[in-house]
Amino acid sequence: MEDSGSRLPARQDFPHLSDAHWATLEKMVSLLGEAAFAGFPNLPAEQQRARVERFDKYESSLIAHVSAAAQEAARATMRAEAQSAAQASATNTASLAARPTTTKPVKMSVPTFDGKDSDSLVFWVREIEIALSAGQIYDAQTQVAFALSNLGGRARAWAMARETATPGYFTSWSFTEQELRPTFLLANVAYRHRSSFLRCKQGKRSLQDYVMELHNLEAAMAGVPLSEDVKVTVFMDGVRTVPGRTELFRRPLRALSARAHASCRGQ
Repeated sequence: MEDSGSRLPARQDFPHLSDAHWATLEKMVSLLGEAAFAGFPNLPAEQQRARVERFDKYESSLIAHVSAAAQEAARATMRAEAQSAAQASATNTASLAARPTTTKPVKMSVPTFDGKDSDSLVFWVREIEIALSAGQIYDAQTQVAFALSNLGGRARAWAMARETATPGYFTSWSFTEQELRPTFLLANVAYRHRSSFLRCKQGKRSLQDYVMELHNLEAAMAGVPLSEDVKVTVFMDGVRTVPGRTELFRRPLRALSARAHASCRGQ
């Protein structure tokens, strides 16, 4: 048998390991690198089996932990969506009402929302709020006029139909936003974004593009974030082999968040 620290030996060199043990051993070497196998062949058969079983037990408990966290996040989402939307609306209204006295208004352009891409509504709403604040636009009707002027296509037709039927229908920006969301935002948008987040993989993209997609999906989840454990696990599961990946796997789950962000900044 060749040097045990250089590569994984042949299957027949370990007849005392079951097929399940061998599969777990291969996974250990794949995730942790060949250093994880150093000295393994020199251990007694019983200790070899014990080491493999410990790794398998740790992996199973980690998967169970992540699964439970994902289920709890889904349940929390169902409970918190209505409350979160109301709180976000109240916070945004309060922030727009706070009038700065020492800064000059800044005119900002906002891309048109035409109602075709419902996923873009969340970001369009935030851009409107930023533009209203930067432009120091505090009057309710002026805020409504600014928002309506940045609608196009069927979204503009929808708004004008209501204004024509009932002049002054949109009494405030907050009310306009509340009317836009159920009309153009799909009811299950938060679920779809969470599902996309949990399935997200780096693939052939750069690490920066992969992280950017994760951030965009997280931002679109209607203000109901996943737990830190779940986000870090999704990141680690989807990232390709990069420098420091072995070190990330060796650290406790709670410490992975900072390591993952550091890894992204370092690429």
